[in-house]
Amino acid sequence: MTSTPVTEMDHETRNQFRASVKGASMTTRIINGLPISGEMAIIFSDRDLFPLDRKAETLQAIADSLQWLDSLYVVKSCTTLKPSNDDMYIFNVMNDSSDCIEGVAYLIRGVQGSRDTVYSFVDTLLKIVLPTPEEFYGVGDPDGSPGMVKIPGDTVVVSEIDSNKITMLSSLGDHYINNMTRFYGTEGQAVFFSTRDTLEILSYISFTLQSTGMLEEAQDELVITYPNGNETLVQDSTIVIRWRSLGDEVSSQNVELFISHLEVPDIAQDEDWESISGGAISNADSMIWTPGAADVDDILWLKMCNEDGSLCDQSGWHFEITSSGGRMVSRPPRKYDEISPAVNKNPISGNR
Repeated sequence: MTSTPVTEMDHETRNQFRASVKGASMTTRIINGLPISGEMAIIFSDRDLFPLDRKAETLQAIADSLQWLDSLYVVKSCTTLKPSNDDMYIFNVMNDSSDCIEGVAYLIRGVQGSRDTVYSFVDTLLKIVLPTPEEFYGVGDPDGSPGMVKIPGDTVVVSEIDSNKITMLSSLGDHYINNMTRFYGTEGQAVFFSTRDTLEILSYISFTLQSTGMLEEAQDELVITYPNGNETLVQDSTIVIRWRSLGDEVSSQNVELFISHLEVPDIAQDEDWESISGGAISNADSMIWTPGAADVDDILWLKMCNEDGSLCDQSGWHFEITSSGGRMVSRPPRKYDEISPAVNKNPISGNR
């Protein structure tokens, strides 16, 4: 089934949307001329990847698009999806652990000998009930065959869309929307499908707005994307540090990058940080860095600021640099991540 892509909102629109929209509701009239009832769910994800359910066999089929010996499972608890969890790498999907929404299905990619990685999320935007037809044609009816729909089901439903779903749908990166339809069956009653069967869905959406933030200008942002925490990097290897510059003004400003070896550095204290960019550099949304022997540590934090220091961002968690024999256990942002076809897989588990 073809998904509908939703391109990333521009910075100004995204901030106004998040600041002013408290919630939304969709009013839908469904005229079901099919001889069976059911429900339709509108689902969305940050990848064009939609499992029909959370059963192990369904996830196994999706895992076939990953790599040899990979596994796939679902996590719904933000308690598990914390950067302090050394068994899990979350920053492929989130820029910060506060982005996690409790109850959302996060697909986790398990790789033998490495940290498990949050691969994508899938959530339900809203559900629409397909009503049971009011009347069917009977035996001997000259206008239709027995079991055909004579009077379609007709109902109006209002579906609430909470602010968490709006936040996820407007997060950085592209998103995809699809639908999943489930029919209930006929409970032993014989029905007749025909080319005259129709399903009409008429809907409109209304937003609940708050005046705060609606007319305010969006503030510029710097967002570190890699390394953002829990990576293991290697001394003398070439590291491409990546970030996003959101806003017209900051995009044209020079930036400076820093690291800290402290367990809990203060982003506002200059003495907690040392420059790794050699001063201010042109803002190209990336910088190549080769960590040396002095950078080897199991706790390092990354910070970047614009040239005057008025705008800064800090990595979501600390990462480490090994002196030798280390390996990178997580990958750069997903748009640089190529996935190879798989030949075989380990059995996977369901929810965790």
